[in-house]
Amino acid sequence: MNRLRRQLTGRSIGVITSVRAAGITTARAAALTATLITVLTGLVLQGCQQLQRRSTLFIYLVPPSDAEEVVSRKQLNKLWAPVIDAYRELEPNVQLELQVIPEADIFEQLQRRNSHGFGPDLVIVNANLAMELRQRGLIRPIPLSRSLAESIEPTALARLKTAEGLAALPLVWSPQLSCYNRSRIAKPPTTVSDLLSLAAGGHRIGISFDPAGLWWSAGALGAEKSLATLLSPSKQSLQPAERLALLGWMQWLQKIAMHSQVNIYANDLMLTEAFQRGQLDWIPCSSLSLHSLSNGLGAKLGVAVLPSGPGGGPSPNSRMRVLGFGPNSSARQFQAAKTLAELILNPLMQRYMSLSDTQSLPVNRHALPPVANSALLKTLVAAQRQFKQDAPLQKLSLSLSKQQQIRQVFSRELTPMMVGEISPAAATDNLIEKLRQR
Repeated sequence: MNRLRRQLTGRSIGVITSVRAAGITTARAAALTATLITVLTGLVLQGCQQLQRRSTLFIYLVPPSDAEEVVSRKQLNKLWAPVIDAYRELEPNVQLELQVIPEADIFEQLQRRNSHGFGPDLVIVNANLAMELRQRGLIRPIPLSRSLAESIEPTALARLKTAEGLAALPLVWSPQLSCYNRSRIAKPPTTVSDLLSLAAGGHRIGISFDPAGLWWSAGALGAEKSLATLLSPSKQSLQPAERLALLGWMQWLQKIAMHSQVNIYANDLMLTEAFQRGQLDWIPCSSLSLHSLSNGLGAKLGVAVLPSGPGGGPSPNSRMRVLGFGPNSSARQFQAAKTLAELILNPLMQRYMSLSDTQSLPVNRHALPPVANSALLKTLVAAQRQFKQDAPLQKLSLSLSKQQQIRQVFSRELTPMMVGEISPAAATDNLIEKLRQR
């Protein structure tokens, strides 16, 4: 403001010169200029106060790179309309500005913007990405309050705990399930044997090399514990029974891959896009993809839980979307962000969001999903029950970089087996050797 006053005062010479030309004395011109400066300064100060009272909360939405999610502003605003309307009642002078940032760009974006003090107030990301953002100091820790501990599912909070508090606040669950084309498959497979029968009957099955694309079947074949032991940072040796279970899983993967009607894709995004184009009849899918799949397939889209098998239930993942808090927010912005988070985590809002969104489930344990109103939500709840937070694979909490390394090993070592170039036994030995070397 002092700078503005100096700029206005510096221009007073021009004002005085102008009024002299109009026949006004120098003294009178100086008095008029002083009055003008006072009025302008007052107006600017009033504007500054208005800006201080009215502010914008900047929110980055970061869709996962391996799953489709709503990205258009029109769809985004429609999904967030209930939250925006309710928040406007609580904070009428705070505007919400949502921006979509690709997952591949989020580290660079936050590092650059935070270094200049212009980082977002909130980021919506997956839980494992939030942990990495916190480790790099790109989001601030949140204390675990008593109200949070009492209302949020303990399994959700456990994913985000750090020595400093929570890396972020849980938002919603997005379970893994199966998607199928109703016009081609009347009844979805409930076992891995059913899935093989579908392929043998001419139905087009798709799987991918992504962990989510393959690992769900490890539980169905009894190899989940073997896989978790193999991926453990401690690099434990597999017991004979664990190696045998891993071999059985490899044999099943080769068997299904050798069917002419089964297609293998490099990642889940390519798999989902092929299904949406009608090139596949059944795939494992993320609930985050349901909006885009529904837009493409309409009433032909069917959803079901993943198949079980002789080894038990499947071992699906369930992504947890979370709210991370930016480190650059002012005290007022931070408080406004906390108000928004508390609103979203309110049981009534969590329930309403599930019903309007129908691709996610509440993390608030007091918010029961309205399954009676939606067959889709009923399926999502059943899929979430298949997910076990205390299962061996889920306890690993693999970082994004570690997941990428493992994905590359799986793709490189399993491809020869799945096209019949090497035996499942050889693939098992190769996988054990390469994963121990990482």
